[in-house]
Amino acid sequence: MKTEKKLTVKMQEVVDYTRILGSFSPTLRGVVERRFTAQAAKAEGLAVSDKELQQAADVFRQINGLSSAEATTAWMSCHGISHEAFEDFLATNILIAKFRDTLYRHASPSAYLSRPEVTAVLHNIIYEDWLKANLDTSKSNRR
Repeated sequence: MKTEKKLTVKMQEVVDYTRILGSFSPTLRGVVERRFTAQAAKAEGLAVSDKELQQAADVFRQINGLSSAEATTAWMSCHGISHEAFEDFLATNILIAKFRDTLYRHASPSAYLSRPEVTAVLHNIIYEDWLKANLDTSKSNRR
């Protein structure tokens, strides 16, 4: 018979564990980047509507197989996530997406095309498209 025991984990233990594994710094950087970008989005006047928040919550629930409000509440409880934290996460995602769109609209894409990392991605896309077109063609020629 399995008995349930209460287990206490201190926040410092979690921090130490992630530091030892090397995942603390990238995680912290990700959180800082999200906050920084959300703050910049708000400074630009971007906001999240209730409708956008509801749509994001619906998508999140669908992706995670949460088919009811009860299932979502149970999932949040299991993961130690408050309703406010969940909404903040979704709102931040929406603000980041809107801010990225704003940056793109105000940027000059041609200025980025000569960057080596962009060139490498374009080369790969062109090659993958060529492979797909030619492999598909050669398959249909064999039939």
